[in-house]
Amino acid sequence: MSFDRAAAARHWRISILSRGGLTVGEVDELEDHLEQVEERLLEHLQPEEAFWVAAHRVGTPEVLTREFALVRPNFGWELRAQWALIGLLASWLWVPLARAMLNLLAAIVAQIPPVAGVAAVVVLYGSPLAYVLALVLAVVVVRRLGALPTGIDRAVEYLAANPRPGLLLAAVGVVA
Repeated sequence: MSFDRAAAARHWRISILSRGGLTVGEVDELEDHLEQVEERLLEHLQPEEAFWVAAHRVGTPEVLTREFALVRPNFGWELRAQWALIGLLASWLWVPLARAMLNLLAAIVAQIPPVAGVAAVVVLYGSPLAYVLALVLAVVVVRRLGALPTGIDRAVEYLAANPRPGLLLAAVGVVA
């Protein structure tokens, strides 16, 4: 079985990003450093060995996140605050949309006599059902991004660096 360097590098990135202590930009820099170390090691080692030795020299995910946490002790809270804001914005946008979809479904189902009681239940429990539907929608969106923190982190970094799209998104949320 041959060594898949791209898959190994992807796994290395994901293992670092999933621990939550570094930004995507910092992991990009670490990956550049990994490639430089690996390039020097390829003169003496097989590709698979060179990659894993370079990854160990750059740092294991545990060591890297621990060292970065010493420099930025509040980074975890900042990341949690970003996720909370994303969740709040999603609830402002998606819950009214889910509620409207449920009301439409109830109106359609109410026209069918054998299942008209289902429409009454949907109307009665519309708000909690809308939150559940919005949560399912959020999970689907995150899964579509590949279940990687990279996509969401890049989006948050983009919104932090470019205030206009972020303000526009916040305005849409407030209007919704």
